[in-house]
Amino acid sequence: MNSTLLAIALMTTPYSLEPEYMCTVDTFDRFNLTFSQNEGGINEFVLNNYPLNELDESALDYFQRVDEFERNARFNDETKSGLFERLFAYISARDNLIILNEEMEKPGTFPKLSQLIEEIDRKLSGETSATRSVKIIYETLSDYIPERKITEGTPQITEVLYAGTGDCADLSAALFSLLTHYRIPAYLRIGESFLFNESEGVMHAWVSAETEDGMFDLDLNWYSNFVPLNDRNEEINHSDLKEIDKIFKAIKESLADMKKSLK
Repeated sequence: MNSTLLAIALMTTPYSLEPEYMCTVDTFDRFNLTFSQNEGGINEFVLNNYPLNELDESALDYFQRVDEFERNARFNDETKSGLFERLFAYISARDNLIILNEEMEKPGTFPKLSQLIEEIDRKLSGETSATRSVKIIYETLSDYIPERKITEGTPQITEVLYAGTGDCADLSAALFSLLTHYRIPAYLRIGESFLFNESEGVMHAWVSAETEDGMFDLDLNWYSNFVPLNDRNEEINHSDLKEIDKIFKAIKESLADMKKSLK
């Protein structure tokens, strides 16, 4: 199976994980024995600290294949990626946050987005775990975007929701914006992915989130189900990512001030 088909298979494999029940000790023992100790792959710490229902065979098989797939992929440093790719993704994320703010000021301005926010708000009601909140936001957004397709430019979250499709930059910008909107520290990651033994990489985008369980990566483009991943690039300094985030927030604030001055 080539890398594209494998990615599609992983993305569409069904599984059932319900947050109301804890895994049994036997299930955890079996789960822990299935994953490689190599770098990359599934972030077991996050999964093992998350209250999961007993993993059925399809879920176990799904995570095993994700783990193997991730360990056979490489990702470069963000600073080596194309300037324009990063710029467009950050512009899209900025626009998404402005749109989210407008929706909060005037609910119903963007009907599809309003529907998504209402559903997330309902699911998050009473939730105290940031990790579980990330899972809820991730999978609810994924339900609204069932297809993965290369798009022109980087559409805003409203366009992605109405189209029901998007590529890695579109989905990552949308996820980053929603996590930021719900006050969960998140970082937009732009770089290149090298699948298996490929010598040339392709531009790829994903998200890093930070919760009570630490920092972990998320890839909504490759995995429609919530899959917490180990840091894909150990050379990335998360303090650098926070500096980038400060710059991004400063840009966002200046744009918001400009918008107010035009009213």
